[in-house]
Amino acid sequence: VSIIRDRDRLYIEPAGQPRAELFAESDNKFFLRNLNAEVTFQLDESGYAQSLLLAQDGEVRAAKRIQ
Repeated sequence: VSIIRDRDRLYIEPAGQPRAELFAESDNKFFLRNLNAEVTFQLDESGYAQSLLLAQDGEVRAAKRIQ
């Protein structure tokens, strides 16, 4: 999964799926308007995202930061 920032917007692009805009619910929790999905960034002590949890349709997937 890729997270893309384009100006003041944030997008998620899961492998093989189209890009979708993320909307802030809090500093580290986001939702998608067109899907029943939420993204929660797991932050380190400095406030940088090190991983994320993608919750969709009752299933939760984790992804670690690689870049």
